[in-house]
Amino acid sequence: MELSEAEYAMLEFAEKLTLTSSNMREADAQKLRDVGWTDRDILDIVHVCAYFNFRVRVVDGLGL
Repeated sequence: MELSEAEYAMLEFAEKLTLTSSNMREADAQKLRDVGWTDRDILDIVHVCAYFNFRVRVVDGLGL
């Protein structure tokens, strides 16, 4: 299965948010808008990414 341009952009955004969140800029969100994501979509992407990263860190922190 091949990813759409919008899906690929979202995954790149989520990867950067996960690995180097302090480097996120307005331009990163704009790239998502440019391929069709709405501001509400971007907020949802950030929330889901943050939630899963939080869960992983809790589990890792407890050595589970």
